[in-house]
This record gives sequence, structure tokens and C-alpha cells, in this order.
Amino acid sequence: MHKQVLSHLGNSFEVRLDAKNEREISAEINGERTDMFLQKVAGNVFAVFHQERLLTVYLAEDAQKIHVFVNGEQYSFDKPSLSKAGYRPGMEAALQEGNDICAPMPGKLLKLFVKEGQEIGANDRLFIVEAMKMENEVRAKRSGVIKKINFKENDLVSVGEAVIELESGS
Repeated sequence: MHKQVLSHLGNSFEVRLDAKNEREISAEINGERTDMFLQKVAGNVFAVFHQERLLTVYLAEDAQKIHVFVNGEQYSFDKPSLSKAGYRPGMEAALQEGNDICAPMPGKLLKLFVKEGQEIGANDRLFIVEAMKMENEVRAKRSGVIKKINFKENDLVSVGEAVIELESGS
């Protein structure tokens, strides 16, 4: 499960997201749980089925904000900082903090290119995460040795979860 605090018009929202599978997401916003189904339509356009309603959702971002357009209404959120606990939509590379290499988006771990104990170099292919038919290839930010792989191929991962751990001091 991924946790993030978002700010909108001075109000803070604690958001927890958990991908149940490729299309179903469980969300908890300020302690209130809800389930929804997503289908990517094109680019940053999604069809969302939530509480027996079909919503068209558009996502956009600029340097400081994430903009969400839902059925003609706009919601703008301050961007969280990039860290293991904070994810920015549209990010191309995996989050890497310390020795952890984390999933950049929720989805299925489609392919692993490495194994435990293997030496890797900067920019080596590590794994692919797939969500809604979109594949995101994750590459190493630095060289090191694979200490542990926390998931196997076809497992579901949430954004920010440590997929691979590198040896300390690598």
C-alpha cells in the first residue's frame, strides 16, 4: 500500500492506494475507504467506475501542481516531493532511496532481468512493471550488488514498494 499526503486549497488529505490487480484500486482518503476500477482510455485519460458511476478523469501536471479533471471539475494538488514515500505521476524512472529500488507505479511485475547476488552497473535493466497495458522499464541509478529481490514475476506491486534491495555501501 502506498501512502501520500496531498494538499488542496490549504486542506491536507492523507491518501493510501493499493492496487488489487491491473484495474482495481482500493483507496483510503482521510480514513474513508473506497474501491474503484480504472481503464486507460488514452494518454492521461482514464475511465473510472466508482460508486456505481462512470467518471472520465484527465490528469495533467506542471512544475508545482498535479491537476485532476473529473466530469468538468478541476482539482489541483501541490506536488509531493520525490522520495520513497512520495510519488509524482508521470515519473519515468523508479524511486531509489538509499539501497532500495522501488516500483514507480502500481501494477504487475512483468519481468525481472536480475537475480540476487548479481553485480549491476548504472543504467542496467532491472525490471518491468505493467499497469493497464503500459510497461515501465526500471533501470539502475548506480552500480552495486543485488542483495534481495522482494517480489517474483507476475506479483502485484504498489507504488513505492521496494522491489530490489542493493548491498549497503555499493
